[in-house]
Amino acid sequence: MSAPSPITQYKDQDYNALKAQCLESGKLFEDPTFPANDSSLYYDKRESHGIVWLRPKEITDDPKLYVDGGDRLDMRQGRLGDCWFVASLSSLATEKNLLYRVIPNDQTFDKDYAGILHVRFWRMGQWADIVIDDRLPCFEKSKRPCYVHPSDKHEFWGCFIEKAYAKVNNSYEALVGGVNWEALETFTGGIHEDYHMPSMPADGFQRIFNALARHSLLGCFGVHHEKGVKGHVLPNGLVWGHAYSVDKAAKVKIEGNDEEVPLVRIRNPWGCGEWKGAWSDGSAEWDTVSEETKKAIGMAVANNGEFWMSYEDFISNYVTLEICMLKPDIEYKDGNKMKWNFVEVAGEWKKGVNAGGCWNFRKTYHTNPQIRFEIPEDDTPEGTSIFIALMQMFTRPFAGEHKKTQSICFTIYRVEGDQVGKRLDENYLLHHRFNARCKAFGRSAEISNRFTFKKGHYVVIPVTYKPDEETKFCLRIFTEKPINVTK
Repeated sequence: MSAPSPITQYKDQDYNALKAQCLESGKLFEDPTFPANDSSLYYDKRESHGIVWLRPKEITDDPKLYVDGGDRLDMRQGRLGDCWFVASLSSLATEKNLLYRVIPNDQTFDKDYAGILHVRFWRMGQWADIVIDDRLPCFEKSKRPCYVHPSDKHEFWGCFIEKAYAKVNNSYEALVGGVNWEALETFTGGIHEDYHMPSMPADGFQRIFNALARHSLLGCFGVHHEKGVKGHVLPNGLVWGHAYSVDKAAKVKIEGNDEEVPLVRIRNPWGCGEWKGAWSDGSAEWDTVSEETKKAIGMAVANNGEFWMSYEDFISNYVTLEICMLKPDIEYKDGNKMKWNFVEVAGEWKKGVNAGGCWNFRKTYHTNPQIRFEIPEDDTPEGTSIFIALMQMFTRPFAGEHKKTQSICFTIYRVEGDQVGKRLDENYLLHHRFNARCKAFGRSAEISNRFTFKKGHYVVIPVTYKPDEETKFCLRIFTEKPINVTK
């Protein structure tokens, strides 16, 4: 099990020191690195109209970071196109210990108030503490926050997580467009696995159920439609090209027979706009289920963007399911810890040193970093399930500091005899083909694959497509049982 990552100070801003200075001077904090002006709203030059920056006490009386501890239904998407981010906030709020690690719940707007907050994100293998002031962009007339806004006007935790993420990407507008797993990994340090809905495995529902039982965070997006326009509400109530959170799976028994129907609970980050088909709020299907069962699964009729649908309709209407598996440093109220085993190796490709390019470049391929691992025993007769992800240094497009990502991949070799514990040299790699590799090269922040390997010794080689392409990387491995890893 890996130890909790140390926390670094983003932009060298020390939250405690800055807060102490503000309290001593009697002045509220104003963040010079993310000012309350248009440069923090947009990534190109533009003038905002009808927007003012307000502190919580200027928005409402008795503001709080959390009302009743925070809940998955608390936050709604505003006029920013970051549905993927707001859906992920809903997922995060289902696990209070994770939520309070991201935005600590000891922050208030009354005692020792200094107009300063801090939020923690996982970035490339490390937790970073991001300092922000508490000024939010709001509509001038209504004084409501323009972007993420609360269902309860007194509650602000989601607004400030969004502001911190906008800060690390240099503007709010840089958050337009994305996928749930980017935010979920940032919130948790977890590792994600994607499923293409039309080709879900036969045990797909059980995988969802098991993932939620393990406290994994789930999202889905990409509603099917032949002629959809992003953001368009379809006749069935779903939104084309939209991201949603998934927070519950259950089988309900139909009264009068032994049939059990697998259901999934989903939430639209708009806080409204729900599925209108079978098992939707108030549909006839619920009349076939006992009140006891409905209470047990938390079924409630409300116009809050949350709804149930059958698993069959779920995989027929959505394109992608994302499951973010958590690292094993999380402990829950019942004392249980995650059952995953996790290994993380950070590194860097450097020109002329170890940026050897892919296997097509035979003279330099062997210079790439090599990570060795051993599977001491098999989990099943088929072997051991192992999940490997390769992440590269990444900033969102239009984030100001955005750098072109590299096309990355990784290969895996099984080694025996004298090769165990040694680097694979040029001669070996010329005469041996890899046993497995990731599906394809990708320029995204992270690429990942699940494999099944027999017990033995293996070497992972992370690569960029061409030699001399430089960037930092982080290789992560999840397994059911412990493995031995050396760099």
